[in-house]
Amino acid sequence: MSTSKSAKATKPLNEIHQPTAKLFKTNKSGSEVYLIEHFHLPMLNRTRKLWIYLPPSYSNTNKDRFATIYINDGQNLFEDCGNGCWEVAKKLDEYFAITGKGCIAVGIENGEELRNDEYLPWVDGEYYAKDWRNTIYPYINEHYRTRRTRKYTAFLGSSLGATILLEFLAHHQDLIGKFAFFSLAVEVDYDETMEMAESIEFYDYCRLYFDIGETEGSSQGEEEIDDDEFIYRTNEIATILKENSHLPALFVVDTAHADHSESSWEARFLLALNWLQDDSDFGDDLEELVI
Repeated sequence: MSTSKSAKATKPLNEIHQPTAKLFKTNKSGSEVYLIEHFHLPMLNRTRKLWIYLPPSYSNTNKDRFATIYINDGQNLFEDCGNGCWEVAKKLDEYFAITGKGCIAVGIENGEELRNDEYLPWVDGEYYAKDWRNTIYPYINEHYRTRRTRKYTAFLGSSLGATILLEFLAHHQDLIGKFAFFSLAVEVDYDETMEMAESIEFYDYCRLYFDIGETEGSSQGEEEIDDDEFIYRTNEIATILKENSHLPALFVVDTAHADHSESSWEARFLLALNWLQDDSDFGDDLEELVI
C-alpha cells in the first residue's frame, strides 16, 4: 500500500486549453454522447477521456437546465471496453421516457494502471478530487446547461470508484449533494477506508445510496474475504455514514445481480438514480443565476 503522495506538476488553470468535445454517438431517442479525448488534469498532470451524455430534450430548447451526474470509470459507461458496459445512455433514455426528466451524465475515464492510486483518498485521490473540482466541474458548467447547485449534482462510482467518493464526500459536499456507492472495494485498505468514513463530518444535506451483490466475496483485491464478510464490511461503512449524517440512506443487497461486475451495476443503475433524484426532502436550494 502506498502511504505518501507524490509531488504534482501543476499549471495555472487560466493557461490550460481543453480540447473540444466531439460527437461520439447519437441514440434513437435523440440523446447524444460527446467525447473529449484528452482532458487535462493539472493536479495529476495527466489527461483523461470524458464522455458527456445529453438527454433527448437537450436540443429542444436553449433555456432548460439539467441535473448532472458524474460517474467514475467512464470507459465502461457507454461502450464495452472489455469489462462489460453500464449502458448509461440506454438507462438515462429510459428514465427520461418514464419521468420526463432529462439528466446530463459525465463519465470520467480511470487511470488504468494508476487507477488504484487515483481512487484511494490516502494516495492520489485528493489530487483527483481537486482536479474534478477545479477543472472538470467548471468546464461542464461553462459548456453545458447544468443546474448549478448541489441539489442537482450527483456522483456515482463502483468498486474503487466508489471508495474515492469518500474523498468527495469529505471535502466537496458544498458542490455535490448526492452520492451512490456501488460495491465499495472493502477488500482494499479496509482499515483506512473505515477510518476515513468515521472521520467525515456532514456540513450540508446529502442523499446517500449504497449497494452490494450477494456473492461479491472474491480475491480481486489484496485480501481474500467471503461473501458474508463483503456484505458485513459494506454495511459497516454505510451504517457509519448514515449514523454520522442523520440523513436518509438506501442500502441494497442484490440477490439477482449478485456479482462484482458492470452488468450488475447496470441492473441497479435506475434504482440508484430514482433514489438520488428524489428531491422531496432536500428543501429549497438556491441556484446560481445564469443570464
